[in-house]
Amino acid sequence: MAVPLSARGDGSTSYMERAKTEFAAWPVLAMAHAPDAVVFTVGDIPILRLTGRDTAHLHLTRPVVERLHEALATSAHVHLAAQDGWIALRLDTRADLDLLVALVSLAIKANTDPA
Repeated sequence: MAVPLSARGDGSTSYMERAKTEFAAWPVLAMAHAPDAVVFTVGDIPILRLTGRDTAHLHLTRPVVERLHEALATSAHVHLAAQDGWIALRLDTRADLDLLVALVSLAIKANTDPA
């Protein structure tokens, strides 16, 4: 079972900070700081916004969200966002971070491949 970082009590880096470090190292992504978020883009397309202490907003595109809706709905940490094609993912555990890494790869492909 995944253990929330706050429950570990070992002073480790937060999963949000780990996500920022991970994605900053990806050459295809550009990182920018907005007043309330860290935004990662592919070209000039924003695909990931890290906000607050534990929330990642990810642009998967509408077709991908529709295709993965049933699987995404099984996670208590994934929520469909108000913006079309976006989801929100709460980063509380290592499993959440692993899911985010996989979904960012999918988001890159979905936002750059011509349909």
